[in-house]
Amino acid sequence: LILPGGFIHRHTDAYIPGQPGHAPGHDHMRCNIVVRLTDESGRPIIDSQALDVQETDLWVFFASKSMHETSVICGSEPRIVYGFGWAVPQG
Repeated sequence: LILPGGFIHRHTDAYIPGQPGHAPGHDHMRCNIVVRLTDESGRPIIDSQALDVQETDLWVFFASKSMHETSVICGSEPRIVYGFGWAVPQG
């Protein structure tokens, strides 16, 4: 849930040695489902490219390899996305 005026900062979800959840030899795969998206400002931006997603769409990417973010959410409705992540073997 991201309220209007909020955003996700540019980052990766890389596994960091010594941190909880560290998975040597694995990448972090994310699957996200759009539940609520009333303004295009809430579209995900992956490697500097905004994805053209609509409500009920799914997108999948390696969050440990790709920079991702959102713009500041405009409008009066929140952005709602269900996200799931897995550690998958590299290669």
